[in-house]
This record gives sequence, structure tokens and C-alpha cells, in this order.
Amino acid sequence: MSALFSPCTDNFILIGDRQCSTEVSTSGLYLTDLGEAITTDLLANLAGSGSANAVEYGRKIVRRAALNFQDLVRRAMANMSYQVQQGTFQRPACEYQTTTNLPAAARRGFVVRRVRPLAKFGAFYIDKVVIKSKTTATVTLEIADELGVILYSKQINLIGDIATPVQILSEFTSDILFITLDNTALETYKTNCANAKLSCTPCGAGSSKSAYSISGWDGLQDTTNSFGLVLFGGVQCSFSTVICSLMPYFSEAILKLCHVEILKDLLNSPRVNPATIYADQSMLSADIEKTKNSANKSINDQMAATLSNLQKSAPHCITCDTLRRPYMVSIV
Repeated sequence: MSALFSPCTDNFILIGDRQCSTEVSTSGLYLTDLGEAITTDLLANLAGSGSANAVEYGRKIVRRAALNFQDLVRRAMANMSYQVQQGTFQRPACEYQTTTNLPAAARRGFVVRRVRPLAKFGAFYIDKVVIKSKTTATVTLEIADELGVILYSKQINLIGDIATPVQILSEFTSDILFITLDNTALETYKTNCANAKLSCTPCGAGSSKSAYSISGWDGLQDTTNSFGLVLFGGVQCSFSTVICSLMPYFSEAILKLCHVEILKDLLNSPRVNPATIYADQSMLSADIEKTKNSANKSINDQMAATLSNLQKSAPHCITCDTLRRPYMVSIV
């Protein structure tokens, strides 16, 4: 499950019941709404060694249901000639040039700034960062926001004179991103980094509009040198954010998907005897399929109207193919 799901799933459907719970679910729904058989005691027993307690297990159930919801939304959109893409777009902002022996300094690399608002589904997508050093060394690549919060960190082993690609494959919604290497006296390649603009063109628009600016960062200010780093990325529609925005409209269907996940665990649990709920265990498998199909039908029935609203709220993610069928797409 993508980390981007956590903020919109953790309190979306809670484990307690509406009479006794001290927390209020954002959807107004609780796992105990699924029926008398789904009790907190049952959920605690199903949690087993994989979760600390029933509450944590309940959160995992909702996250699993949200992931299934995402897959069902993708299929529904595809069936209606819509396509959602998380495509990568490679646009290097810099090229390697001569080498220079740089003294130890603050973290250096790139700064990416949003220069105009995007629709709420917009995000900066980083495909990869390529690092090239004159010397062999171990460095730490970090991506942080404007407050210094580290959003990504990875230790990289570099081999002298060889460009090392580091796949990021993640989207970021911060207004400012610092993509840097740690304080080191590497004899690094210099990269000449023009102040690139990443643009986003709505379908049918006559001209593109700059969304982000990219430049090198010397630890204190913008520079044309990104110190051995080359960045590949672009502007795209954040499908995780789209899913989070759709969830409140499909809360009943997601509750059914939670029920499917609980029943699947019940079917395979070594800690709970399904016969305590289902005298005929074959009925449990049938109930799983029936509940899954019911959730899928609810999503498909409502999807056409939802797609129409989605086009209006995310025009920068919409374009048209040669057959004039609209689809969600990330555009650089």
C-alpha cells in the first residue's frame, strides 16, 4: 500500500461501534456495522502475530480494502474507455561536464519549486536520480521538503567514473523539494543545470504553463551546478490523491471490501474456527464472492457520474487520444 493512502485510510472506517467509540470515523462507518458476527473480539483474534492489537488490525483491513478499491476503480475506468496512467517522463535538467574537486559543504544537489498552483490531484513525480562521481564512495541521497522533513533517504554505493541510477518512482506534493547528497568531499562531476521548467498542458489548450522550476542547489542558494546529480521526472496526476478524494463517495462499497478482507482472514486463520460463525464452511467462500461482487457492482454503477465530475475537477490530468476518447494522463 502506498504511504499516500495512510492519511485518508487510518480514520476512514474505525473498529469500534458508534455507541461506544471515543473516535469518530470520517466516513461515519465502523467495522462492527458489518453485523453481529463481526465483533472486536473476533478482530482481535484475527489480528494474530501480524498486528499489535485489534485497532492496528482494523487499520490494515481498511488499507487492504482501499487498495482493492483502487484496482476496481482502474478496471471500471478502463471499461468506460478511460485510462489512468502513472507514466514516467524522463527529462534531465542537467548534463555531466568537467570534474572539479569540491570541498566538504552542506548537502548539495537540486531544488525543485512549484511556481504556480496545480489542481488538487497534481504532483511532482521523480522517476530516478543518476549520480556520477570521480571517486568511489558511499553517500546518502535524500529528498526533503521546505521544512527539512525527510521524505526519502537511501544509502548509495558509488563507483568512480560510473553513472549510478537510483530509481525513486514516487510522487511528491510539497511546494519545494531538496534532492541532495550528504556532506562529502567527493571529487564529483560538475553538472551544468539550466533553470528548467516542467509544464503541464490541458487537453485542447493552446500553450503550456510552467508548473515547477528546477535548479542546482549548493546548500545555501540556487546554482547552475547540481554536483554530479541528474534528475529525471515530471508533472503528473496523483492517482493516490484521486482515490482518496473518491473514497467518501464509495464508503459503503469500501465497507463491503473490508468485509471481504475479514472473511478471507477468517477462512485462513489458524486462530479462529470459522465454524463458530459458519456451520457450513462452503458458505464462507460463497459469502466472500457475493460481497466482493456487490462492492464491484456499486462501484461500476456510480462510476460514470463520478468520472464526469473528475474531469471538471482535474482538467490538467485530462487529454484526448487520436480516437477522441478522454483518459487520465500525466503530462510534462
